[in-house]
Amino acid sequence: MSRFATASITPIIAAKRKGTLHILAQANASPGKTGGFAVRFQRADLVVPDPQTCFVASALDLLDLLEGLGIELATPGVRAALGGLYARGSASIPDVWLTDEEASRHGLV
Repeated sequence: MSRFATASITPIIAAKRKGTLHILAQANASPGKTGGFAVRFQRADLVVPDPQTCFVASALDLLDLLEGLGIELATPGVRAALGGLYARGSASIPDVWLTDEEASRHGLV
């Protein structure tokens, strides 16, 4: 028998971080572009004075982003937030759980 024991392989599970997704309709999303939405993820456990902003060009792109983040669009809270976005130009979706990798992949870190 080998003096080196075989270690069991345990998968690394990325920690999810709780936060709030803030969405703001933009008259000028960025220089040279009109319309669109600015999206920020504010972690609950870390205060960042100016969190990274992701810009999306259209409402369809925003819905694609939200679905890509695993946010269920049919839930009442998300539907209410999207209605507020249409009515007031801004919305917040609380209790969003993202890994650092998910946030980074979508430009939110």
